[in-house]
Amino acid sequence: MRAAALLLLVGGNAPALSAQQLPDSFLRSGDRVRVRVSNAHGGSSADVRVGVLAASGTDSLTVTWDNGSSSSLALSQLARLEVSDGPQPFVRQGIAAGFLGGAVLGAVVGSTAQTSNYVSRSVLVAGYAVVGGFGGAIVGGVVGAVSRRERWSMVPTRSPLRRVELTPSFSRGVLGAAGRIRF
Repeated sequence: MRAAALLLLVGGNAPALSAQQLPDSFLRSGDRVRVRVSNAHGGSSADVRVGVLAASGTDSLTVTWDNGSSSSLALSQLARLEVSDGPQPFVRQGIAAGFLGGAVLGAVVGSTAQTSNYVSRSVLVAGYAVVGGFGGAIVGGVVGAVSRRERWSMVPTRSPLRRVELTPSFSRGVLGAAGRIRF
């Protein structure tokens, strides 16, 4: 309970962004960015462009695009802004997909295998599924480690519409709190 109150006290009083202002901690010059621009009707266009951030101001960005050209964009024009986290391996996803695929393949092979008097068909199928799953997990982990894909994180360009503020007060030895909710 105290931790939740502390989070509200600290997080609830954080200054809100102005209507069209980027927080400094999200973008730096030289970051790889992906931009989707709003069209004239307020929706987002299908045109997604990737480039390197040359400069950012309080209300605009200057981006050098991959083709070498550069342009300045007002934050109000942006439907979506993302920053690259760089190429990331997919080891966990590879292990999971490999285990699942190997288990299914192992179960199919186990169901067609000859049974003996000592082992029932269900035990045989389960055994093949486990062995196939672990083999597939190894192959999937290697494939996931080798294959890399660029990951993107969204950058907020607009202030939140709702805001909760909680202010502590201490008067005559009594600790209290005052709250305000904006919609």
